[in-house]
Amino acid sequence: MAELKVRALSEQDLAGIESAAKRAHLSR
Repeated sequence: MAELKVRALSEQDLAGIESAAKRAHLSR
């Protein structure tokens, strides 16, 4: 259970980082 939660969180973090990078790229 803990591993699955960590994986889900890491996936969400990666998605957030990607979206943030896209926003920064578009803002430029």
